[in-house]
Amino acid sequence: MVIAMLNRWISKCSNISWELTLLEKTVYSEFMIDTAIIEKQAMQLSDVDRALLADRLIESLSRVPAMLKDAWIAESDSRIAAYRNGDIAAVDGPKAMAELRSRRTK
Repeated sequence: MVIAMLNRWISKCSNISWELTLLEKTVYSEFMIDTAIIEKQAMQLSDVDRALLADRLIESLSRVPAMLKDAWIAESDSRIAAYRNGDIAAVDGPKAMAELRSRRTK
């Protein structure tokens, strides 16, 4: 419907290239304003909420096959159970990430 309305509007314009440029600038400008507002609000979230939001956004960009997602859930459940049973110890997140980064640079 929106495309049909835009096509009718474009066909009525005497200077189509100028009007399209103006339309593109307007849409882009409004998008950037909306994006800036969303980003500002997201940055006010707690670390945990920002991480959850980031996870949802990334998931929306790259759809993970259900089989792979199910495997990750099973692995996560297995690790939680092993931790609760005392089979594995908790690892400090920032220290673990620093160690992984140092391995990658070697």
